[in-house]
Amino acid sequence: QVVGESSLTGDATNHAFFIGATGAMLDLNTLISADSGWELLSAYGINDSGQIVGSGLIGTQTHAFRLTLVPTSMWNGGGADNNWTTGNNWNPNVTPANNGTVALTFAGATRLTPSVDTAWSVESITFDSTAGAFTITGPQGVTVGAGGIVNSDADTQTITAALTLGANETFSAAAGNLTVGSVALAGNVLTVTGAANITTGSVSGAGTVTKTGAGTLTLNGAQTFDTLTASGPGVTNVNGSFTGGTATVNANAPVHFNASQTLAALNIADGVEVTFGNGLPFAPEPDKGIGAVVPEPGSVGLLLAGALGLLARRRFILKETK
Repeated sequence: QVVGESSLTGDATNHAFFIGATGAMLDLNTLISADSGWELLSAYGINDSGQIVGSGLIGTQTHAFRLTLVPTSMWNGGGADNNWTTGNNWNPNVTPANNGTVALTFAGATRLTPSVDTAWSVESITFDSTAGAFTITGPQGVTVGAGGIVNSDADTQTITAALTLGANETFSAAAGNLTVGSVALAGNVLTVTGAANITTGSVSGAGTVTKTGAGTLTLNGAQTFDTLTASGPGVTNVNGSFTGGTATVNANAPVHFNASQTLAALNIADGVEVTFGNGLPFAPEPDKGIGAVVPEPGSVGLLLAGALGLLARRRFILKETK
């Protein structure tokens, strides 16, 4: 591995570069976000962990940087079966390291049903803009690191293999829908976002699910995580029980509880529509200062069994927020 600085064709400015096992020279600026504000000019050294140090510009000021290279593997389906452990299914033709450091990319339309045939730990999963409609199956599960999961393709991408969060991370339906099965939060925060829709199975464990973006989040099955925070403009559908959790509904973030619920607390911003069970709406009234629903003192929890059921049981109160 070699690092340094070199000018590009048609550009007199030196840029930091990296030469890896393939022998190709790579401009380090292509590895960072275009809106980062950085221009990496020189690279001075690289260690065995893939950390590169050098200098660059932020605006007009020179600063030192440390850039950590994340190993990548791209699925090309070139093997004789669908297994993740088959090296020829990946580019390069070697099984990705199973240690939480590798960023996996799924592209093309060959072998669209990869099988997680042994428990795996990755840094991230990305569906490339060239990807066909993949379905990643078990029988084993995947622990996903801070890089999260991104769908950059217009096709719906599906992961039925059980997922466990290895860090606070984001699932992004950036270009197409994303459907996943069970998700274990393991004490982390999962942010779901994107212009397209995300559907999950059961989400469990200590932790928080935060909904942002214009797409719809649909939670199917039993939900046993701690906290749901919905932020608009997209809709959140809770189609299964959310037992003992706390839900916070922020402005412009409609939430539909499409099953009976027993919640620890439900906090609703002024003017947001929330529906319970049979679809009858409860809408806070900002002019009256009504902006939250909380458990009645001494009750075990807030029982949501349809709006009329709530009224009949008198198991809720409206809290004035003035």
